[in-house]
Amino acid sequence: MKRDQIEKLLIISAISILTFLYLLGVADVPFHPDESTYLFMSNDFDALLTHPAQLFWQPGNENDLRQHYRELDPPLPRYVIGIGRHIVGLTALAVDWDWSKTWEENQAAGALPSFDLLLTGRLSVAIFFPLTLFLIYSIGKSLGGQLTAWLAFLLFASNALILLHTRRVMAESLLIFTIALSLWSMLRLRKRPWLVAITVALAFCAKPTSAPLIILGIVSVSWPIAGIIRPKRVILRDLALYILILMSVTFFLNPFLWSDPIHAAWGALVNRQVLMESQAAALQAVRPDQVLDTIPNKIIGMVAQLFLTQPAIADIGNYINQTQLTEIAYFSNPLNHLFRNLITGSFFWILSLVGFLFACLKAWRSTGNSQRIIGLILLGTIFQFIFLMAVLHISWQRYYLPMVPYACLWIALAITQAKNLVIRQVENKAKKSVQ
Repeated sequence: MKRDQIEKLLIISAISILTFLYLLGVADVPFHPDESTYLFMSNDFDALLTHPAQLFWQPGNENDLRQHYRELDPPLPRYVIGIGRHIVGLTALAVDWDWSKTWEENQAAGALPSFDLLLTGRLSVAIFFPLTLFLIYSIGKSLGGQLTAWLAFLLFASNALILLHTRRVMAESLLIFTIALSLWSMLRLRKRPWLVAITVALAFCAKPTSAPLIILGIVSVSWPIAGIIRPKRVILRDLALYILILMSVTFFLNPFLWSDPIHAAWGALVNRQVLMESQAAALQAVRPDQVLDTIPNKIIGMVAQLFLTQPAIADIGNYINQTQLTEIAYFSNPLNHLFRNLITGSFFWILSLVGFLFACLKAWRSTGNSQRIIGLILLGTIFQFIFLMAVLHISWQRYYLPMVPYACLWIALAITQAKNLVIRQVENKAKKSVQ
């Protein structure tokens, strides 16, 4: 059996085993009330098939709850969850969760989903986990070779934040998958800007925090291709094609925009800003420690949430008494909080910085496609970091998830380079002893 065949067999086997374990724990994840909202809004898929005009933005209709959610959240998770429901023949949740009511009041009103509906919704988004694993492996291999690929793969698969947040009926699973897909397309499909545009549009339609990929896509399309002379007019043509397809796919997936795109987009932008400000104001009154008002506090918040703190079962404590038993059961499995402590968390944080800095040095010294690959992943990290620093004012863990794939890649690269350094030192000592 050839080496590449063995590699394929190993990666397929590893993905299969890890996916089985991942899916096995889907039902054990503690419930988050936002899952009810996503199941409620998955009715948009039904409307898309039957009466798309119901999804159009309407002026003066700001009191409509569904239109409000369409202004705040992109449509892709709703469609995917809706497809999952249709496959098993379940209807959308009829009532949204009301955070001003008690758990019991929401349950009585029908806002707490049944076990079958919740599990179906979770599996609808969880099925992207094996695809994301393959993409992380592929990106890692392009970045630093096979060892980096395997390390990034294992770090991502065992990341406690990924295991919690991507197994819920929310946007995080699709967000991480489409971020990885976009990075992979930029590294592999450099001659096909239209495919890069499609993957970036999907990411943006999964969650707005993927917006830095839009700029990264422009850099990717503009970056010179080693061995190929591209005139400026060709680069401009590719950029125009990228932007056109990106906008077209985004528009097509958002019927919300079809009737009045300018006012609908503006309403979405304004309401998203109002939401962030109201969240910060509400938290300031009850949890001021979660409000990030300075750049140093934002950096500390990001580091803590990415590497140190326990996986966040809840963003705020409204219903912690009701979820306490499932939380205890979930964390009884040590894999669900692996490495989430001060010592190992700090060690991984330092490794991620070392890997990032080494990549900066390597990008400076490299040329051609190697420089392009390292440069794009570096810029992706920088753009995402700057974006989160600019827009986040509250320290909610799931908001930082777009940084997880980058962190896994840099940690893997740091370990790989440490291994190479040790080997070189041993070889040098061996040569000196022979001499």
